[in-house]
Amino acid sequence: MVIKMRTKRIFFHPKLYLFQNKNETTGIIGSTNLTRGGLLTNFEANVIFKEIKPIYFSQLEAIYNSVKFTDSVFAPDEEYLAGYSEVYKAFLENEEKASKDKGVQEVIEQIQKREQLLPGTIPSIKSMIIQVIKNKQQHGESFVPLQTIYEEVEKIVKEKKLSYKMDTFRNSIHGELNKHEVQSNHQDNMSLFIRLSEQKGLYSLTDKGKGYGGR
Repeated sequence: MVIKMRTKRIFFHPKLYLFQNKNETTGIIGSTNLTRGGLLTNFEANVIFKEIKPIYFSQLEAIYNSVKFTDSVFAPDEEYLAGYSEVYKAFLENEEKASKDKGVQEVIEQIQKREQLLPGTIPSIKSMIIQVIKNKQQHGESFVPLQTIYEEVEKIVKEKKLSYKMDTFRNSIHGELNKHEVQSNHQDNMSLFIRLSEQKGLYSLTDKGKGYGGR
């Protein structure tokens, strides 16, 4: 699994490794990536906790679980890893050249887009909105009211016991609808939703939204 936490463009960057057997637990937290540079050539710093009674391990496990169940966590597939490997090799050979290379930048852009389509540990808000609209359209509703979307997505969260902050959750739903609405100017717009212009608060799916299979 890849953990990519983003809050106001701040990334969760330290690495956390947890190992457990019958007699001992080991927790490692630090800067080392599982890459050639991270393992062999870079100057890295890590703290290692080996314990029979897992005091630190238990605390690290709690941190891991709090991060794991977020919609930014995804499981990379071979296509994603191949792109990542291609970029890594380019930067390893010549970092300055790779940072200016249009081909490398295009691969990075494709990697970032690919992340949105990979499965994760919990469904994202946008995928739950799509699920709700699809369900309503199967019962004859072409456009679904915003209030209905709020209520049905909240039901999914409660049924699945997902760790979303509920006091601001409706703002988050509305934000995702606006961000991915077909006419939105947002830089990360995936053009998943259509808003009925004649009447506010009614939403449907674009063809891309109907075929969306990401988290």
